[in-house]
Amino acid sequence: MEVNSSGLAPVDEQLALIGEPAPVRIPAAEWTAWLADESVRAHYRAKLYRASSNSDCWF
Repeated sequence: MEVNSSGLAPVDEQLALIGEPAPVRIPAAEWTAWLADESVRAHYRAKLYRASSNSDCWF
């Protein structure tokens, strides 16, 4: 297992309260599994903010 320069966390893992935030690469297989899971998609849709305007922007 590789570790970051501080030696505290694996390179592909981000700890929110320790050190500077860094981008994390999520493997394509994980995205594929999440997108195929209806409960994950429903959870995501429940978190979207849809303004009452005709705008296509959702936050």
